[in-house]
Parts: sequence; structure tokens; C-alpha cells
Amino acid sequence: MSSTPAEQPKRPRVRPDLKAHRQRLQALDDEIQQVQQKYEEFSGRPAPSVRRSNPKPQELASQLESMKKQQATEKAALQASIRRRLARVKQLRDRCPCPTIVALEARIGELDQAIESGKMKLVEERQALNEIATLRKSRKNVEAYQEEQQELDREHQRFAELFSEGDTGRNSELNQQYKELQALLDEAQAEDQQQRQQRQKAVEERQAVKKTLDDLYQQRRTLNDEFYEAKRAYEAWLREDRKRREAEREQRRIQEAQERRQRQIEQEKELAEMPAFESEITACESLLKYLEQEFRQPTKSGNTNSSANSKPLNTVAVPESNGVAPRRVDTVPDGVRLASKSTRGEDYFFSPTAAKKSSKHKKKGKKGGRQSSTGASSGEHSAPSSTTAQPSSGGDQAVSFPLGVLESFWEIRVDPPTSVNEIKDVVQAIVEKKDWYLKNQIQVTADKKAKVEKKIQELAMQLETQAIVTNE
Repeated sequence: MSSTPAEQPKRPRVRPDLKAHRQRLQALDDEIQQVQQKYEEFSGRPAPSVRRSNPKPQELASQLESMKKQQATEKAALQASIRRRLARVKQLRDRCPCPTIVALEARIGELDQAIESGKMKLVEERQALNEIATLRKSRKNVEAYQEEQQELDREHQRFAELFSEGDTGRNSELNQQYKELQALLDEAQAEDQQQRQQRQKAVEERQAVKKTLDDLYQQRRTLNDEFYEAKRAYEAWLREDRKRREAEREQRRIQEAQERRQRQIEQEKELAEMPAFESEITACESLLKYLEQEFRQPTKSGNTNSSANSKPLNTVAVPESNGVAPRRVDTVPDGVRLASKSTRGEDYFFSPTAAKKSSKHKKKGKKGGRQSSTGASSGEHSAPSSTTAQPSSGGDQAVSFPLGVLESFWEIRVDPPTSVNEIKDVVQAIVEKKDWYLKNQIQVTADKKAKVEKKIQELAMQLETQAIVTNE
């Protein structure tokens, strides 16, 4: 697929008109029918025949032609046999060290005398013995070569005799008869010449009509060919135009896919640049600030509605975070109460995010009781676990929190306190959680960047592969 849009093919001027084409064909068919009737009239007339005064010359000529064909067939078969024997003789001659048995025996005797003379070296004597063994083994080939050569000579002689039989023997008698009959044929041809001329005139008239008829049929075929050629050209343009539109749609689809991947790469880069645990650290700071503000020691003027018999709340000390001394919480205003999990349902706070986190929070509460799973949700890095203090049954005053505060607790995976006595432990857990986030922020951010870089490389490879496929 080319990366550039396909060029729009040239559109034919008009679509072939089938109705007009049929009208032109009908006009030609009417003319063809008229000429066809005239041609049939010529074909129905009896043609003048050539009179054969004497059929015997034709019979003798036929016999002579048959003899010539038989002789030609015999010569052709003999030539084929000679070619085969020549190939066989050549093959045997290549295998034979000597052309005849006499030459073979002479060579063997010569080598035997040389060996018996004792004048040969050991190597030469061994070579001579090997040659003698080879010559004796090839004796059959030499004999076969001589036989094939003799048969070839006989076939050459037979072929020469066939060529010399043209003017002798039986062929000579047939040639004389053929000459006598040729004179009779010449007389018959003179008588038949006039009839042939009349017949030729009738044939020429019929051929003229036939030529006119053939021309009309050719016009009809040409008209059909031109119409269907124009139709095929128009259909080819439709196909090319459809392919072009499909190619443009495919190009747009590929371009949109590349743009989506490019946007995904940019988003991944932006996410990789963001420090890890940013939202968790913000949540920890917000919770610490909220607990510090809400549960510090109230003034006497702010506690006028409290019951005279109510016991004072325990003072909560918030640990220092980031070098800032936290305030001390002396008591909690009257009427602060956190509903128990058994009395509040999932729809107590109607929020999809809160409901989802509440469901996870309940499942973890079933497994670990009041103990919170404070580790990271996945991966190698997990925050240290935090455990909130169990509420005392000795009249501890319950506390409640807004939905946003509860979502912050769920985000850092710390159970919110249910009483004032648990606030100190929860604050300590939040501080530990925040310290862990700050301690592991750099490493987790680096790991996240490495994963994102790997993913970006994969996306870039996909873009490059897709670009190569697009340019093909």
C-alpha cells in the first residue's frame, strides 16, 4: 500500500448505451438476413460437374501413388533404423579401446611381450597388466561394435538400392503406363475445361455474395467488441475508483491509528514525569491538617452546649511532620459521633468512587478486623502496614468525618478512627505512611519511568512497522 493517496483514474466519457447498441445490431441483422437469402439461392443451384470420360487412368494413377507412398514409408523406416544404429555404433565406439578384435588381440600381444621381456619398470608393468585386463573386459563391446557396424553397412546398402529402383524393374513398367494414361487425361481435361469455366463463374458469384455476408458479420462482431470493450473500460474505472476510495479510507484509518498511538505516547510521557505518591502525600498532609484543626482543645466559650456530666476527651498529640510542630488536641466538641459500619449501608454516602472503596474497605476489614492493609496496591513497593487502636468500651466518645475525609483515609489505606482514643494512633500511622511515601517516591518514580519508556519504545516500534507496511 502506498503512503500517498491513489490517483483518481480517468473516467470514461459516457456509460455504454445498451438500448442504442441493440438497435444498431437489429439493423445489421436485417441486412444480414437479406444477403443470407441471396446466398442460399446460389447454394441451391446445381453446380456444373466435370465429366469423367475414362475412370481407368485415375485408378492406375491411384495405384502408382499408393506404390510411391509405400516406397516412401519403407525408406523413412529404413532411415530411422540407420539413425538408431549410428547412435548405437557411436556409443559402442566410445567404449571400445580398439575398433576391431584383431587390433585388440594385437595390442594384448604387444603388452604381453613387453612384460615378458623384463625391460619394463614395476610401475609400467603394473600399468600394462591393468591395460590388458581392461582390454579383455572390453572384448564384448568390440564384438558388439563390429556387429552393429556390419548391420549399419547392410542397411546403407539397402537404402541405396531403394533409391536406384526408380527407373528399373517394376517401377519402370508402371511409369510407362502412367505416361500413356496421361495423354488420355489431357484429352479429358480439354473437354472439361468449358464446364469448369461455367462452374468457376458460378463459384465467383457465390463467393462475392459470401464475402458481402462475411463483411456484415464482421461489422456485427466489431460492433459487439466495441460495445463490450467500452463496458469493460467503464467497469474497470468503477473498480479502480472503488479501490481508490478504499485506499483513501485505509490511509485515513492508519493515519488516525498512528495519531492515537502518538497521543498515547505523549500521555505516557506526561504520566512518567509526574512524581509517584503525589496524591497520597497530599492526602496525608490534608488528613494531618484536618485532625489537627478539628481535634485540638476547645475554649470554654466553644463548649457551652456540652453536658455537665460528660467526661473530658483525651488530649491527642500529633507527631511532627516535615519539621512542623503539630498542635495538640485536647478535646472534641460535643455531639461528634461516627456511625458504626453495621448501621450505615453502602448507600450512606452515594458516590461511585466511595462505594467502590467502601466495598474494598469492608472486605479488608473482614480479613484483618480493625487492622488496615496499608501497603501499596501492587508492585514491588508497598507502604508499611498501619494499625489503628481499638475503641475502648469505657464510654469513649465516637467521632464522625465528612465523605471527603473518609475518601482520603481510604486512598492511603488507613482506617479512620471511630473514637477520640484512636486519633493519636491514626495520626501516627498517617505520619509513617507519609514518611514511607517520601522515602520511596524517587525509586518508584524511576521504576515507573522505566516501564513507561519501555512501553513508549514498543509503541514507537509499532508506529515504525505500520509506516513500513503503509509505504509498501
